[in-house]
Amino acid sequence: MLNVNKQEGSLRRSRRYPVKRSLPTWVAFPSLRPPLCSLPRATLLAQAKRIVKAVFTRAEKRRRIKLDATH
Repeated sequence: MLNVNKQEGSLRRSRRYPVKRSLPTWVAFPSLRPPLCSLPRATLLAQAKRIVKAVFTRAEKRRRIKLDATH
């Protein structure tokens, strides 16, 4: 299971188990789950997309650095 308490832990884990883009982020990272009642759905979706995007771009950067190092 993903590490619920530490955000960094679960984000680092996502390299091995990439988050499916179709899922809202808090399904994969319960620690990031915002209080549902306080936010409208559109904001939630935007937030989720932003987080997922950040995770993916970080992974991409890491991959690119690795490739540069190997060649």
